[in-house]
Amino acid sequence: MVENADLIITARHAHRLVGVARSVTDFAYSTYLSDLAVDYEYQKQGDGKELIRLTKKKRPQQRSFYWRHQKQLIIILISE
Repeated sequence: MVENADLIITARHAHRLVGVARSVTDFAYSTYLSDLAVDYEYQKQGDGKELIRLTKKKRPQQRSFYWRHQKQLIIILISE
């Protein structure tokens, strides 16, 4: 899982891994957030949203951001 990822953002609490966002990117035009996981005890507290925000922030020059959520492909086109 980690070997083929281009961008990994993690969330930790007291050195414990509680969330991860794994993305594949071409570092020029688009980023695909392929995996988003948050420990059950930390869900519904905004950690997943923050992982998505930080993923987008790491690739600010990207024109598009893709994320699959519950069988739906969400495409966010970023305008200039």
